[in-house]
Amino acid sequence: MEDSCMIPAMIALAFRFTIPESPRYKLDILRNVYTVFEDTKDFFGAPEIDGEGGELEMMPTTPSIDRHDLSRVPTSSEIAPEEVVGSDSESEHRRSSVHQRPKSYQHIHLPPGDPNYVPPLASWADAKDFFIAQGNWQYLLGTSLSWLFLDFAFYGLGLSSPEIVRHIWQNPQSDNSTSSVFDSLRDNSLHTLIMVSIGAVIGGAAMIKVIRYASPRVIQFWRFLVLFLLFIVTGSAWTKLLDSSRSGLIVLYVLSQIAFNLGPNVTTFIIPAEIFPTRYRCTAHGIAAAAGKLGSWLVQVFLAYAFKSNSQEERYDWERQNFGHVLQVMSAFMVAGAVVTYFLVPETRDHDGKSRTLEILAGGKRVLDELNKQRAQEED
Repeated sequence: MEDSCMIPAMIALAFRFTIPESPRYKLDILRNVYTVFEDTKDFFGAPEIDGEGGELEMMPTTPSIDRHDLSRVPTSSEIAPEEVVGSDSESEHRRSSVHQRPKSYQHIHLPPGDPNYVPPLASWADAKDFFIAQGNWQYLLGTSLSWLFLDFAFYGLGLSSPEIVRHIWQNPQSDNSTSSVFDSLRDNSLHTLIMVSIGAVIGGAAMIKVIRYASPRVIQFWRFLVLFLLFIVTGSAWTKLLDSSRSGLIVLYVLSQIAFNLGPNVTTFIIPAEIFPTRYRCTAHGIAAAAGKLGSWLVQVFLAYAFKSNSQEERYDWERQNFGHVLQVMSAFMVAGAVVTYFLVPETRDHDGKSRTLEILAGGKRVLDELNKQRAQEED
């Protein structure tokens, strides 16, 4: 049985070693233009490169845009059809520009987002400049804390689901000693499917549609507030609903699962993958994810202390009477997640609701602040 568990992992590993590397990684980190064209020409119609060398450097042509002028830089990922399929003369111009880029590119300053901009390579000096001098530590802090606050509640409820399901569905006055193991497992699986899986599937499916029209930051902010309200209502009415309306508790729990998956359980993963440049994206995303796992660890310490008792029967009674207070504590973390999202997480969409390009987002706080300032001036 254990050997068979290795099969899916080996298949995934084989696919990972055979898929082409990210074009942005090859351009920004490896500076390998030739293989980028080879990898993408089947999908986007990239022109052939007839160079003799196997590796060409991605270098800017001319300083056609001032480094502080972002008004001429495309900020949206929307590309017009005529820009995708160009004429033969345009292809020849692009092809020649690859071979005829000047060697003095390090002296040319272009704004992030310009097609000819070449980002610096990762280094301690550049990381210090990007995260500290330019203030992008705020984005890293915002994505990390929002992930931590989410996972505190998400894993707190997820790992407590069997207890919650048991309290909601099981009548404490009924005698379950005569039920078989099969009946117990069947009932628990069915109840968990209704309370957890249905909400997760509905929320995840809806998120696929909603993310096309709403900003991840906006979704994350409002869903944190929705979760706060759900936890406050459920926690405050926990004991009353257990005695009078268990169906109401089931509905509230399903709504919480929908709000998780139609919100921060997805956006906390998306936003760090968008707002950091290629050279630091993996590291920054990993730090944010590690903060989330820290939240899942903290909630287990909290629950272990909260549910501490001398016997299983005492713990069962304590959970039944006081789990509402645990939900109220989790609601405070949802408010904290909304506050962090509002002040420390950047907007990744422009004023038309279109996704900003990864090149623009990679410019960091300075570039986004300038774009938001221009947007405010246009709206005035």
